[in-house]
Amino acid sequence: MTDSGCWLDSLCEQGFRVTFARRLAPRELLTRMGADPLAFRRRDPAAAEQAQGRLEWGRSVARAGLHEGWAYAVESVGVPDARVGALRRVARGTRALTLLRTGGGWGFALAEDGEVVATEASVVAEGPGGPLGDWPWRSGLVGGAPEARGEVAARLLALAEGALAARLPRDQVEWGWLVSAEVGEAVARQAALPDRAFRPLGGVP
Repeated sequence: MTDSGCWLDSLCEQGFRVTFARRLAPRELLTRMGADPLAFRRRDPAAAEQAQGRLEWGRSVARAGLHEGWAYAVESVGVPDARVGALRRVARGTRALTLLRTGGGWGFALAEDGEVVATEASVVAEGPGGPLGDWPWRSGLVGGAPEARGEVAARLLALAEGALAARLPRDQVEWGWLVSAEVGEAVARQAALPDRAFRPLGGVP
């Protein structure tokens, strides 16, 4: 189960975005997120943070790996506006989930076969059932933001584990040298990708 110590909050103090995709290679996940395939390199958290400090707003360094059939990408910057177009690209032919926490909010979005099928706002509106089911995490997230900010990370990871059996491996993320690349708005524009639609994730101010 998810680590109650909220190690992800300690690792990503300014916020985070975590993207899961079923049965994709880590490099393919980064490419679909807008990375330049020629710019991949291995980074640990310290190297990623150093590179992050040189980037403009809207771009971030994503580190990606593979765990139990799910590719994952971790960005240590939580950006309130989620690129729905990028999530749709990630989910072509598969399922993908994005988790987001910022200093002032949180959210998530689930996409299947290129279409966004659930967000925090839609789960609240639909009630029990739906694409994410009626899982124990609902009372912690949908019922209102937890008082302690640190609980948000644990509950978001519980969503991924409970609804999709997607788990974030602490040892790989916190200490591993993972394949990484710059992703985000500016990178996607350079790549001339056609879908540049923006929409805030539900629940994020």
